Amino acid sequence: MPEPAGLGFLEAVRQIGGMRLLVFRRRLAGRGRWGAALALLFVLSLAAGLGLGSYLLFAKVRGIVESPVWMAFTLGLFTFLLSLFWVIWPVVAAQVDEAFEMGRLLGYPIRPARLYLIQTAVALIEPSVVFFYPALLGAALGLARSLQPGALASLGLMVCFALMNVCAGRALLNLFLNLMKSRRSGEWLLLGFMALLLLAVFLPPVDSSWLFGGLAKFGATAEGQAVLAQNARAFGLLPPGWLARGLAAAAAGEKGAAVGAACAMLGAAGAAFGLGLLWLLRFYRGGRDRRVRPREPRETTPPRGLRLPGLPDAVSAMFSKDLIMLFGSPKGRMLFAVPFFLLILLRIIGAPDLLRYVWGEAWASLLLSCLCLYVLSVMGGQVLANGFGFDGPALRLAFLFPVAPRHWLVGRNLAQGVFVTAQCGLLAALCYGFLPGARTDGWVLPAAGFSFLLPLMLAAGNRLSCRYPRRFHLNLSRRDRPVPEGFFGMLLALGAGVLAFFALVAVASVVALGWLRLSGETARILAGGLLLLAGPAAGGAIYRRLLPGSARAMLSQREALIAEIGR
Repeated sequence: MPEPAGLGFLEAVRQIGGMRLLVFRRRLAGRGRWGAALALLFVLSLAAGLGLGSYLLFAKVRGIVESPVWMAFTLGLFTFLLSLFWVIWPVVAAQVDEAFEMGRLLGYPIRPARLYLIQTAVALIEPSVVFFYPALLGAALGLARSLQPGALASLGLMVCFALMNVCAGRALLNLFLNLMKSRRSGEWLLLGFMALLLLAVFLPPVDSSWLFGGLAKFGATAEGQAVLAQNARAFGLLPPGWLARGLAAAAAGEKGAAVGAACAMLGAAGAAFGLGLLWLLRFYRGGRDRRVRPREPRETTPPRGLRLPGLPDAVSAMFSKDLIMLFGSPKGRMLFAVPFFLLILLRIIGAPDLLRYVWGEAWASLLLSCLCLYVLSVMGGQVLANGFGFDGPALRLAFLFPVAPRHWLVGRNLAQGVFVTAQCGLLAALCYGFLPGARTDGWVLPAAGFSFLLPLMLAAGNRLSCRYPRRFHLNLSRRDRPVPEGFFGMLLALGAGVLAFFALVAVASVVALGWLRLSGETARILAGGLLLLAGPAAGGAIYRRLLPGSARAMLSQREALIAEIGR
């Protein structure tokens, strides 16, 4: 049956791209004049910094410009890292993009392949690529001064590179969505986690000590040159390195090799496009899940609710319900799993050696601190800032049952706290026990900081959930965004909490070094012990102080909560 006439391809791309840019502009405008200006200034400054840095790297660093071996190695490493972050960004962002909401468009007279092609073309110009294009442009301008591959060759190869990364990123996210939707998503996650863990264990460790030792001499020795050349050839064999190989071939006048690299990237983009389309259709049409024979009903004994000692039954019931929701929903499992895959990825690419060089022997604790801040920021924006969003019509029960709002909030916060604590605790075990060379020096910093920040974030989330409610969904078919004011309120609370924790660190140091006049290891141990006591005590005090106000806000905002979420 012929497809009904409609918009042309370019016109559809123009309209959908314009719509996405309009949504982005309205989202900025919703933050107010100053908020929009600051957000835009931050984004543009970061993009300009990436572009300027890549330009200076390939145009002004003499050791790279004057050495063909260093140029090949640096260009291969640059394309590999840029492609890596470009591809994993949709998954690391831990949220579904509007471009994947194909389910609402499947009933329209347009073929899914054509629709997916239009969405992929729009993805090349959407706002999220503002961090990748400046890096490519800066590298192209820098290479025009040093390697000189030619403007036309650079443009064609980089367009193919961008298309390959966009298609691969979409395909990876679509695969992840299918895994999260499956009934056995937990088993799939565990299998993928174990596979990556084994891969990271059996891969030969990336020894970057030669690189740090040779930076001063800039690869002057023959052995260093040989190692650089070997790594450059290895990068050229990987799909991200095809851009570096094509640019080098164009600079050497080998047009056939440059065209071959471009065709290879287009072939990889086509394969990723096809797989991404199949996985996306499977996600929205149900895949194998709808063909699974339904289970026969059988008599079962209702499970006994979890009873938390010393707490009312309402708190225990709310704790059990929310904990099952967080660990059992696709979105909760996705939020829980992403940091672990990110940590394993750091192990595979040899990041521990670089972190040790930059941060010293306490690099593992600093890395764990960054991961905990990432977890708190993501959970704050996706869960804590809108704690009632996943309840749906069941939210009415909070006001119909004779349960105090205080108990409702405490039970929910306990479940959220257990979820985040389990996530960060497993990250700590993996960080200290799995990364090569990791030492527990400075473990007090992430432990005390987390115990202080978590109650603070829970308290802020309670207040913001009542002030800025929005309906959320437990599945991954839509991208749920919290109200911008609530999201930035959580980031502000996190930033204020970090500053307050630094103040606690300063006070503990003054007590140990100034008042008690201790020194050396004794002072460090005492300051760490004071932090471990003061962190959770101060965080708990802030939480208890704000809890009654949050309970009153829940009652006063009852109609608004039901109207927004319980409809």
